[in-house]
Amino acid sequence: MNRRNVLQVLAASSVASLAGCSNVPGMSSASVESMETTVENGQAALSFEYSIGDYGTALFEGPDDRVIAETRIEPDHTTSSLSVGTLEAGEYELLIRQDGDTVTSETLTVEGPDPLLSNIDSSWTYNELEQVTVEIENVGDVPVYVEEALFEISDLDPSEWVNTYLDAGESRAIGIDGGIEIDTSGTTGGSVSVTTAAGPVTGEFSHELAPASLKFTSIEPNWDGNTLVDVVVTVRNAGDVPTESQATATADGDELDTTPTEQFDPGQSEELTLRSFGTLYEATSGGEAEIDIVVDSPSGSVSETISRDIDGAEISLDTISTGWESGRLVRVSARVSNSGDLEATPSATVLFEDSEIVDETLTIPADETITFPLIDASSTYDDAYGVWSGGQKEVTVELDQGDGTVSETDTKEFDGLETDFSNIGTTFFSAGYDTDDVELSRVNFNVRNSGDVLLTYDSVEIEFGGASRAEDLYSPKTLLPGSSETEYWSPVDNIVVSPGEEDLAILLLRDGDEVARTTTTVTAE
Repeated sequence: MNRRNVLQVLAASSVASLAGCSNVPGMSSASVESMETTVENGQAALSFEYSIGDYGTALFEGPDDRVIAETRIEPDHTTSSLSVGTLEAGEYELLIRQDGDTVTSETLTVEGPDPLLSNIDSSWTYNELEQVTVEIENVGDVPVYVEEALFEISDLDPSEWVNTYLDAGESRAIGIDGGIEIDTSGTTGGSVSVTTAAGPVTGEFSHELAPASLKFTSIEPNWDGNTLVDVVVTVRNAGDVPTESQATATADGDELDTTPTEQFDPGQSEELTLRSFGTLYEATSGGEAEIDIVVDSPSGSVSETISRDIDGAEISLDTISTGWESGRLVRVSARVSNSGDLEATPSATVLFEDSEIVDETLTIPADETITFPLIDASSTYDDAYGVWSGGQKEVTVELDQGDGTVSETDTKEFDGLETDFSNIGTTFFSAGYDTDDVELSRVNFNVRNSGDVLLTYDSVEIEFGGASRAEDLYSPKTLLPGSSETEYWSPVDNIVVSPGEEDLAILLLRDGDEVARTTTTVTAE
């Protein structure tokens, strides 16, 4: 018989109406009105209702007539209970005695406890078994003692001490803490055993662990123009078991960097930084730069390609500036911008009066603007930078990147050369004893540059008395605007003239060309 653990006996009008009851003459009347097995304060008990006229004793006997439990009962009470433990199948008797004699009894037929596992559930966080929950049910008709529950998995056997009774028809969930990590993917199985007074009850459970699986969470390249400084790769293990991995960056088949091997727990995200000493990658030409990112692991690899459009060097000549001092070009600077992603190395040419006076190579980093001093001649002298005539003078700066030329021109207006001769003196000597003629042996004069250009000459020529003589200077002389020079000129071949007034012309020459002249009248004597 499979029934709940309540076995109830309804009292009749006399004790004789109860099955198995005997009435002893001269004894006070007693009866058992109902009884049931239950669990009280964690112990299996037989509780019963009774009536009795005087004090007595209640005894509970097993099938072998062994007294399992007894208790004192009083006429002032109607209920009592006995601790009985787990009852096996069979017939039991509750007897009430007074003065050593049984005054009444009642038979309890027991089919016995019947524990079983109705449900087994395992709780996992990725590869960690956190807990196994066992649902145990007593489908018998009397309580059963449950001692311990344990599970076994991967040669480990955590257990949970239960130490309680399970009433008839009662079920209870028992949680067994695990804290066990399984590092192998696939189906993982375990067994469960619950120790009861009615014998062990067992069951099995299983769980499927997905293999390690790497997923890119993010890839963050750090570009500086055409230079890839580093790449921060965030990878997540989307599987249920641990793995290890490393990231590698390659470009055009060449390995750029490989990270150290990192351990990845399931569900964990990890940052892997690809960098090198200085620069991870530098594009040397315009176009699309591609870098392959691969993350390898024993369970497989994932890859992604990052790219960037690289703008070639793009230069512009923003402005040029010129500086002039005393008829000379002393400074030329150029402000140059490179709006591309690559370093620019254009050739820079400075043209002055259509003559090339500077030719050099500039270096402009990507996305920078630099002012270059192409000429700084304030403390030096170079004929190439001088102005000797009036008019508009042009300075042009040209930049040639190889695929085209950009240029800027600056101009300055000059009035031209003006000279002032002063303090002109002559020295004559007699040409001989038998003539009145005289010889011009020396001319001295002062010349001042009163214009705004340079006065440069390398010889002095004198025209006098229909003759001319030119004498080269030891070295060319240059007079800056506002400066002057005194010259003392003596011809190798003297000029002989008759005494009297004569026109004297003084010429300053440069490379045989006249650059300045003055004429005055002197008296030859």
